[in-house]
Amino acid sequence: MVLTNTETFRVARLALIVIALAIAVLPPAVYSLTALTGGRTESQIRVDSTAILLAEVVARSPDLWQFQVERLEHTLAFVAGREICEVRRIIDPNGREIASIQGKVTDGPLWPRVTVSSSVHDAGRNVAVIEFVWSTKPILLGFGRLALFSSLLGVAAYAAIRRFPLRALEEAWRRMAYMASHDLLTELPDRHALRDHLVQVLASADRRGDRVGVLCLDLDRFKNVNDTLGHAVGDQLLIAVAERLNQQIRSGDVLARLGSDEFAIIQKSANQQPEGSLALAERLIECLTPPPLRSTGAK
Repeated sequence: MVLTNTETFRVARLALIVIALAIAVLPPAVYSLTALTGGRTESQIRVDSTAILLAEVVARSPDLWQFQVERLEHTLAFVAGREICEVRRIIDPNGREIASIQGKVTDGPLWPRVTVSSSVHDAGRNVAVIEFVWSTKPILLGFGRLALFSSLLGVAAYAAIRRFPLRALEEAWRRMAYMASHDLLTELPDRHALRDHLVQVLASADRRGDRVGVLCLDLDRFKNVNDTLGHAVGDQLLIAVAERLNQQIRSGDVLARLGSDEFAIIQKSANQQPEGSLALAERLIECLTPPPLRSTGAK
């Protein structure tokens, strides 16, 4: 599938928007997901380790362990981990809190929060549940700061790419489109461009009831110029011919090079026909006819 000029720019702009959004969204999203997942995993490991220690305490004193509050608090604090914005507690099967410790909570309630828990068993029965509750507020604050920075970076990247690479792409595409439809030597429209122009001109003339003239011409003995003087001189001759022909047509007419030494002209709004085309043909022949040589007599 071949994309048109407009479709290519639309795809390029869409890709630019996707890149800017990725820069703005991905870093904070990855940070928050990693922090939440890592924090939950770490807390789960610590709460499971604490449950193992508490099970040993229960096994030593199956009937009195619930009354050993100081020892239970020491068990909760034994496993190192985060201290900021965290509460650790032991709850019996009826939901009653037996013991708890609180970290250095300095920023208000634990909201939004994450709770991880682990059950404690003794002789196959559930005797308690350990809960670690910690706040995700630091993660959200970090997410907000990173999101702001990433958004600014995304806007800057969009503006930078929009201003330089995308403009370069547009300019390159315009140049490619121009080269694909014009003769590189004379910079005139080529045969395919002439056909497109003719279709448009005929459609417009049909709507308005105008007439269109099409003139085709070639250069006599142009091959001799290439053979005797070289292709470089032949190229210069074609450029000079194109300039002279262009001077004889109106601004709305179209001059094209069909190939080698062949040219064509679309004469728009040529209502006086065939007189208009004949007059143009005479001017073209005259502008290409070399002036007569002046004879120089001997003194």
